[in-house]
Amino acid sequence: MIFGFGGKKRFYFKVFDDAARRCGLHGSLVEDAFRLTVWRWVEADCTHQAFHTEKAEANDCLYHGMEAVARLAAFAMLEPEESRDHLSEEEFAAVAGRLEQVLDQPERDGLDNQVIRLVLATGRANRSITDRVELDVEG
Repeated sequence: MIFGFGGKKRFYFKVFDDAARRCGLHGSLVEDAFRLTVWRWVEADCTHQAFHTEKAEANDCLYHGMEAVARLAAFAMLEPEESRDHLSEEEFAAVAGRLEQVLDQPERDGLDNQVIRLVLATGRANRSITDRVELDVEG
């Protein structure tokens, strides 16, 4: 962990790491900068969605958002066979479907699309993704 992160961020980073580990990706393989970036995106997404909701609902959104992002990132970083060993059939199908949506509509601006772009930019994407996507590094 980066020194100086407060309790709230540290808690949600642990949520991310725990979810990634359940998918087969050890948290030490993910940089703090990656976690911080997705934390900010999830927090912004939850703030936007939960503008008129109670704090407990916003915290649920953060928790579930970090878990969902971690599952997608882990799935994108590991080869599909590795993920299949750690996920149930339903979880595997759900995260594979989310990835397919991103790859079919790369121009969209959703949270899943941002996460996959970040995985690609860090050079950690699995071969099945890099074979399908060409990252525009110039602009």
